Amino acid sequence: MPTVAVHNRFRRLVDAPAARTLTLGTAGTVGLNLATTVLNFVLVVVLSRLLGAQGYGAYAFALAWVAVLAVPSSLGLTPLIIRDIAAFETGGQWGHLRGLLRWSNTVVGISSVLVVGAAAIVGWALVNTQPELLNAYLVGLLLVPLFAFTTLRQSAMQGLGRVVLGRAPETIITPCLFLSLVGVAYAGDADAFDSTLAVGLNVVAAGVAFACGAYLLHRSLPVEVVSARAEYRQSAWLRSAVPLVVLSAVFALQSQLGTIVVATLADAEEAGIYSVALRVALLVGFLHLAATYPLMPAVSRLHAADEVSRIESLLRGSAMAILGLSLPVALVLFVFGEPVLAIFGAEFDGGVTTLRILVAGTAIHLVTGFAGLALMMTGHERSVAKVFVAATALTSVFTIGFVPLWGAEGAALGFVTGLLVADLLLALTAWRQLGVYLAVPPLPFRRSS
Repeated sequence: MPTVAVHNRFRRLVDAPAARTLTLGTAGTVGLNLATTVLNFVLVVVLSRLLGAQGYGAYAFALAWVAVLAVPSSLGLTPLIIRDIAAFETGGQWGHLRGLLRWSNTVVGISSVLVVGAAAIVGWALVNTQPELLNAYLVGLLLVPLFAFTTLRQSAMQGLGRVVLGRAPETIITPCLFLSLVGVAYAGDADAFDSTLAVGLNVVAAGVAFACGAYLLHRSLPVEVVSARAEYRQSAWLRSAVPLVVLSAVFALQSQLGTIVVATLADAEEAGIYSVALRVALLVGFLHLAATYPLMPAVSRLHAADEVSRIESLLRGSAMAILGLSLPVALVLFVFGEPVLAIFGAEFDGGVTTLRILVAGTAIHLVTGFAGLALMMTGHERSVAKVFVAATALTSVFTIGFVPLWGAEGAALGFVTGLLVADLLLALTAWRQLGVYLAVPPLPFRRSS
């Protein structure tokens, strides 16, 4: 089992209780990610078959914009909330914990209203000649505040040490309920089932999951928080939020840029093919993503104890284990890409080259390790933001240039180029600012101490 290998490595690097926490967090996150991956895979198959490439492309276009717009709406506060809530709970600063929750929900509520209003106007101006894209997009805007508040709630639960419970509503309830609603709607009137209705059903499912998550957070808060008087550190929180919101925005834009550009410059069918290929390629990074949840607080603790060498050992060892387990997945998808895409319908067979480009890029991404995580958890958010701004600008240039020439394949090339440039810059930044080497391949030379 992968968690056994990770656990054995963690026990050599941190104390036994921390190792158990890391192992349980990784195992729980892997379980949740596996469940949501399977459920979302089923959803993609069902929706792509019911909507066709063009209809699914309109659906993917709307969801891509939701993912992008939810970032400025949530103001990139995730790392801040995780760090401060954990610190406030440890220090018994219940008033500050309550104040952070109240302040973050207030500012995110205001930002969500502004973002959705502006996005509705811009969307109408850009795609009003394509009703299928516009209608799905406008309905999808209802998801933006839901996603933004969900991000806050999940971050708070992670700070409280409830990682698995905090993510359960969105990873289990949302896809299960959404799939059920899709089945009922299609059975009721197959002719009326289109991309706009699919997005609307997603809004309903997300709303139910959000209500469940809010209840779980209320039950998870220490009793002292409920009775405490809210205390605020608004200036400090705002200073930390600035680089974080920039980082989150460019990261989300980089991941969703391909779908948006293909739908705009090519057509909805090409966007559907690209979106499906990207989702399949993300299976290669399944374990890498799961490991980030327990690794983030572990790196923070080691940094606080000035254990930089142990950060390097922990992250490189984790990256090596994850790479070894992920490469077989990449090989299978690369070799058998055509039959895998055929699962989604005959219209997606043409995406095999797109899939192979994305799989190869993701595999190389795993080789570079966790440099971004190390920098974020050691207070170097501004450096990470600068890297992703540069990488996203490069991704935009290549994607906009390649898509008119090669469609979905051009978008894949643009995405991979930006991803690998960011990885290289982050690795160099971690070396320069932290003195750690986090890529999997060994150094060709010995560092001086």
